[in-house]
Amino acid sequence: MKTTIRKCNDCGSYTLSTTCPKCGKATVMAIPPKFAPGDRFVRYRLEEEMKKYGKNPDKAV
Repeated sequence: MKTTIRKCNDCGSYTLSTTCPKCGKATVMAIPPKFAPGDRFVRYRLEEEMKKYGKNPDKAV
């Protein structure tokens, strides 16, 4: 069963809508995608995570 719960990154509230009922901004899926060993985009996700926390992605990957 696919979950449809979404979260607003600005105010932190959870909803089923694509827009937040409190602040009116866009919401994102609350649960990350499943990990797959054959995932073609894992490098890009790791680079984004490293940039978010201020680490150098070229040395880690």
